[in-house]
Amino acid sequence: MLPEAQARILRWLGPFADGLREAWDVPRDLSLPGMAEGLGLVRSALHVPLSHLVEEGLVVVRSAHVIGGGRRRRSVHHLTKEGRQALDRLQPPPEEAVKEGSWFGEQTPQGPAHGRSDDVGEVQGLLHEHGAVALTGLAGIGKSTVARGVAEAWRSEGKTVRWVTVDRYAALSDLATALSGVSTFLDDRSASEWLDQRPSTDLVVLDGCEHMH
Repeated sequence: MLPEAQARILRWLGPFADGLREAWDVPRDLSLPGMAEGLGLVRSALHVPLSHLVEEGLVVVRSAHVIGGGRRRRSVHHLTKEGRQALDRLQPPPEEAVKEGSWFGEQTPQGPAHGRSDDVGEVQGLLHEHGAVALTGLAGIGKSTVARGVAEAWRSEGKTVRWVTVDRYAALSDLATALSGVSTFLDDRSASEWLDQRPSTDLVVLDGCEHMH
């Protein structure tokens, strides 16, 4: 069994067609700098595993023109026939466990929204498509339950949920303070700026928006 460092290199080179071994111009991803960037490593970390792969006949090194790399020919790497066979025998890469995301605000996660999975799935799809969704309907029909189901699914993917229950007297600064969980906003302007800067991985839930005017 190959060490994981060598296996990662084989997996990186695998998607590139064998025909590139004869090409004059090749993608930068086949050069040492491109491989290092793509794998999130420093170049020196690739020297030893690459040399072992070359010695074992799984990878071949040659000089070629790298697209976007100037006129000078550079060393590039390709899988050999044996290297592709070794790649086929590799086990799938180990999956990293997704850490549960953070939850800020008043609504404590309470488990799945039983019987509302279709509604939760529909709202998730609309969120990904439009970036914002308004749940409307009579009081007590389950809007908050569906929102909670969406929020818990969002959090389970390692992303952040910010939940606040709105009342008719709440100022924007009050809402932002509750959503932040760590900051206190004294005016609506600073609160608005903070809300505008939220990353797309933050899900902001305003429960009870019918009270806002």
